[in-house]
Amino acid sequence: MGRGTDRHNSVLRSLDWWTVGIYLALLVFGWISVCGASYTYGDTDIFSLSTRSGMQIVWIGTSICLGFVLLMLDDRFYDIFAYVIYILFLLLLFATIFNPHEIKGSRSWLVLGPLRLQPAEFAKFATALAISKFMSTYRFDIHQWKHFATAIGIVILPMLFIVAQKETGSALVYLSFFLMFYREGMPGSILFTGVAMIIYFVAGIKYEDVMLGQTPTSVGKFIVMLLVQVFTAGMVYTYCK
Repeated sequence: MGRGTDRHNSVLRSLDWWTVGIYLALLVFGWISVCGASYTYGDTDIFSLSTRSGMQIVWIGTSICLGFVLLMLDDRFYDIFAYVIYILFLLLLFATIFNPHEIKGSRSWLVLGPLRLQPAEFAKFATALAISKFMSTYRFDIHQWKHFATAIGIVILPMLFIVAQKETGSALVYLSFFLMFYREGMPGSILFTGVAMIIYFVAGIKYEDVMLGQTPTSVGKFIVMLLVQVFTAGMVYTYCK
């Protein structure tokens, strides 16, 4: 009993309380934003569960309690069950594709009576656990193609299921894992290629119909050609360095 109490005290002392404070502040500001967006003139019961702001309080309290429970769990739990949790959420994401409940054009929600869950959000931490487990294995080397391809596959697989649910916005969040790969040693050319592809696509679509003076070349095509030249020069410099 004493050791358990000591462990809990050590966990609380090791917390980054600045991050916790920022998180709580964001919760408060987010709840105020929800109140402002859903407020009806003359309505004074903003804490009622029948209102959107009242339900947000329920979810905020649930998330804080769940976070505390996860924090108190033994570290070995995450190491042992990382792949199990990841596979379970993959199955849940796959099942959600065939969910007959479509909300605002998206099939990313599971409806369980009065409860609505979005597995894509919970799958983010499951993917992070699986990536951490894999990259912490003995002799992992991100510069080996087999290891790097496996790590990418762990990220891409849930993304494909989420895109199939017509929830591309949530799927794009998973691309942030590539920033972590870059910090772990992934070649910068790969990250640059991904960013350049996004810029090419956005610039080409947005300025496709805007012409350059009297020339038949659109601004979009000009920007894409310019970026291709910069990208090519960057790639040559990277490989020749």
